[in-house]
Amino acid sequence: MPLADKLTRMTEKGVNLFDLVVDRGQTRIAQLEKATGIDINQDGRLGDKRVYCSNRELERMTDEELDRPEMFNAIHYDEAKAEMGTGDIILLHGTELFSMTIKSATRSWYSHVSLVIRDPPNDILKLYGLENETDPDGLYVFESDSETEDGREGGGVQMRPLRKWVVEMKRYYAVERQARFFLAWRRMVWKAPPGCPSLQRRKTCEFPDFIKVLHEAHGKSYEKKPVQMVASTVHLNQKEDLSSVFCSELVAWSYKALGIFTPAENASNWVPLQFSWTYKSDIVNEHTKLAGKLDKDRRLRIEVPGAECSTKY
Repeated sequence: MPLADKLTRMTEKGVNLFDLVVDRGQTRIAQLEKATGIDINQDGRLGDKRVYCSNRELERMTDEELDRPEMFNAIHYDEAKAEMGTGDIILLHGTELFSMTIKSATRSWYSHVSLVIRDPPNDILKLYGLENETDPDGLYVFESDSETEDGREGGGVQMRPLRKWVVEMKRYYAVERQARFFLAWRRMVWKAPPGCPSLQRRKTCEFPDFIKVLHEAHGKSYEKKPVQMVASTVHLNQKEDLSSVFCSELVAWSYKALGIFTPAENASNWVPLQFSWTYKSDIVNEHTKLAGKLDKDRRLRIEVPGAECSTKY
C-alpha cells in the first residue's frame, strides 16, 4: 500500500498527524506504527533533539540578542545584495496561523524558505511575467507559497524581484499586521578549482539544468497533498512527487538541479528547518559539501515607512 494511503488510513483511525510530529510522544508513535505497519522510529529521527535554539528560546530573545554576531548577525539588505547569488536561500519567520502550524509541526523558527537567483535569462523573466518588473540588482526570489502575487487559488510557484518582495513582506507583517517579522539570508559559498578563491554570486545562466527546473516549475500549484507535507517532517515520503510543491520541496528540487544536492536526494522530504543553522547538526551542509557550503543565517534588515516602531522585529 502506498505511504500516502497508509497515512490517510492512519488519520481515519484517529491519529493526529500534527500532534504526532509536534509531541513526538511514544504513545502517538505506537499509534502510528499500529495503524500503518510502518516502523516510524527505525532510524531514530523521531524524538531527535537537533534544534540549536528552540522556538521558545528564540521568542524570548530581544531584538539586540537576536542580532548578535553569535546569533543571526544582522546585515542590511543594501550591504548583503552585493554578495547575493544563485543558490542562496531566504528564510522567513512567519506569524500567521498557517505559518504557526508549519513551525509547530517542524519545531522550527522558520515557516518558509525560498531561493535567491541572480540574473535569470530574459526568457525566464518573460515566462514569469517580469519583463517589465525587473530588479535593479538582478536579484529574484523563487518560491512556492500558499498565496501568490497573481492571486492564484491555492497558491503556487512564483518569481518576484527580491528587493520588492523583501519590502512587501516587511510591510505586510510589521505594518499591516503589527506582527513579528524576521527574515534571514543564508549565502551559498561555492567551491572553486584548487588555488582559486571560493566562488560567490553565481549567475543563473551557469546552470542549464536549473533553467530547465525554472521552466518545469512554472505554473505548478502549491502542495495539494497535505499528507505529503506532514510526512516530510519525519522523512516518510518514499518517492519524490513534484506534481505540486511546497516551499522547501521546491528549494530542494532546485538544489538538485544546481548540483548542490545529489540526484538521488528526495526533495519531498525537506522542511524549512533543515535549511537553517538552527538545526543543530546543520544537516543541509552535510548534503552541500561537494558543491560548497552555506554560511550561517544572517538576519536581513530593510527600512519600510511605518514599520520603525511597530514591533521589536
